[in-house]
Formats: sequence, structure tokens, C-alpha cells
Amino acid sequence: MPGKEQMNRENLENLVPEELRPGLTAAERKLVESLPLGNVADLRSQDPAKDDPVQWQNWGPDRTVRAALLQHLFTSPQAASLIHPKGVQIQGARIEGRLDLEGATVVH
Repeated sequence: MPGKEQMNRENLENLVPEELRPGLTAAERKLVESLPLGNVADLRSQDPAKDDPVQWQNWGPDRTVRAALLQHLFTSPQAASLIHPKGVQIQGARIEGRLDLEGATVVH
């Protein structure tokens, strides 16, 4: 049975296209690790004042997920086959960039 480190590396290689791997944030890694398990990637700090969405501009890389990565996860048939049926679940994230799904087929 593969170890956790090998599974994480395989998740990364299979879920994240090569062009999105450079600059992968801690939040994105946490998200990718959660996907095959059906877990929520909870990026909240557990401090209600800091977790208030009006504070989003203060959220750093530990809470930032690129829109391009989400778009890939939502629309890639290859990624969909590796994501738990519960789909992409994330809390307390700041989305960086424009998430444009117009005309896309969202798999989950």
C-alpha cells in the first residue's frame, strides 16, 4: 500500500496539469490532497474576525487558490475521475483571478 507522501505526489501529478504546478500554494496543495478523499479543504484560520469574508484582502497564499486550477478541476474529465463523488469542497479560500465557467461542462 502506498504511503501518504507517494499518494500526495500522485494526486498532484494526476490532478494538476503541469503548467499549473509552478507556484502551487499551500492552500492548493491542501485542496488537491482532499479531493480523492471527499474531504473539505478547510482554509479558515478559526479566528472569526480573520475569517470574515470582508477580510479577504488580508488572506495570503495559505488561503489562496488560483481560478485556473479550479477551472481545471471543475471541467477536466481526467481530474473528475480522480475526485471523490462529493466533488470539490473548500472553505475560507480566496480565489485569485477570474473564474470563468461560461459554456463549460462542470463535471462535479
